[in-house]
Amino acid sequence: MALSKIRPPDSSDVTRYLRELFIRTEQMLIDTITSNRNRGLVDYAEVAALERVQEILKAMVDRSWDYVPVMIEKIFYQSEKDYSGYENARSIASYTPNATQMNLMQTLSNNLLGELVEAAEIAEKSVKTLFAIARLEQDPYRQETLKAVLRQEAAGSPWIKGSKDLVTQIKNQGITGFVDKSGRRWRLESYCTMATRTTARQAEVAALLSVNDHDLFRITKVGTTCPVCAPLEGRIYSKSGTNPDYPPLSLAFGKIDPAGGDSLENTYLNIHPNCLHAIVPYTITGKSETQIQKDKDFSSVTKNPLNRDPRTKAQIEAYQLKERNRQRLLRDMRQHKEYREILGKEVPKDFAKFREMKYNEGERFGFVKLDYSRRNKLITHPELKLPNAEKAILPEGKFTRYLLGGNNERGLAKGRAISDRLGYDLSNWKEFRWEIAQGALRYPATEKGNTEFGQKYEQKMILYGKLRTPANVVVGWLLKPDGSINLTSAYIKEVD
Repeated sequence: MALSKIRPPDSSDVTRYLRELFIRTEQMLIDTITSNRNRGLVDYAEVAALERVQEILKAMVDRSWDYVPVMIEKIFYQSEKDYSGYENARSIASYTPNATQMNLMQTLSNNLLGELVEAAEIAEKSVKTLFAIARLEQDPYRQETLKAVLRQEAAGSPWIKGSKDLVTQIKNQGITGFVDKSGRRWRLESYCTMATRTTARQAEVAALLSVNDHDLFRITKVGTTCPVCAPLEGRIYSKSGTNPDYPPLSLAFGKIDPAGGDSLENTYLNIHPNCLHAIVPYTITGKSETQIQKDKDFSSVTKNPLNRDPRTKAQIEAYQLKERNRQRLLRDMRQHKEYREILGKEVPKDFAKFREMKYNEGERFGFVKLDYSRRNKLITHPELKLPNAEKAILPEGKFTRYLLGGNNERGLAKGRAISDRLGYDLSNWKEFRWEIAQGALRYPATEKGNTEFGQKYEQKMILYGKLRTPANVVVGWLLKPDGSINLTSAYIKEVD
């Protein structure tokens, strides 16, 4: 699906068009990178694919440039209509924003477009890094030096990744579009979507606050809120910052220029990104003097300091539980994607079934987790590959006259365990051989010493067999002087 096929929405969700645009943009970038990489076109990829990357990102920025001002104006219009209580929608053409609203719309549009342009620039740099590493890998004069660098460890992991590793990371984690102060990398789609959602919320707030000269507003209470919002919610604020009985709204929203005034144009129009607190007009009409004073005292930062957490113990625990569950969900989603990328059909395609396995099928998930760790180790450390694994020799006799047949009791004992756990016997021994041959390409190999016949190697594989009950299978190999690699043994062993 090309970017040109995404259409602005007719529904009230005016951010959907941009969210779909960001998702499609990132997918097109990943497709461009992986397709050329899979075809081995490194030189082509660095020239033509980079041009394609720039083209895709430019299309995203251009379409955002056209749509963002329209989106924000729609939000302002809808918010004013809702505030005024109109039942019959007016056309956008008849909506005339005031000067304050015009300034706010321009500021919000410029801020969001600036963030999207910066994200596109960072995404382009991320892709350039991949192609630069790929070019070095293809240079015979620099290849060995790069391999040595890749083996260097810093804090337990390589400080620089190979291009194959970077491609896997991009497919699993997306293309970096923003790096925050803590060093966390935001994928292009996630960051742009967050920025759009936050700006849309800011536009809603700005529209409400600028529709007329009403000065006092309350930030609603939602109970199980975050520690950032908790001290600020429920208070009444002065939009202008000139009412001596209430704190300025800029106290809650924060000032862009700390030394500047309290006008809306100098605030972030939200407590924090993705904040969903509502703001409602406040009036003293119909309230008793006691209630008015109570509201003033609660809003006062002198009588009710901001460092005082107003939440009950139950509210704090509820919020912490919600955050833990949310973080666990995100971790599981990331893990599911990464495991599917490496293990394929051995991991349920359905996310709910993956979580069911993870939390209710402990033994199976333990094998799946170990399988991912082992296969990923070979991806990270390709130097651990079994020599000549593509041409591995697996003699028929090892299966029909040793493990699954014949008279060797030691071999038959190993074979019985294999049959019981994996379902292989003399009727399907070729399928067992095929699964081991595939495993030879997927798992790291360990040197086990020299003999007069050649170098011994060992691989620890997770095989799933006919019964789909995974087992830890230790496979022995012998690398002969002529370069051939031969199967010597295979047996199930308890995981250490």
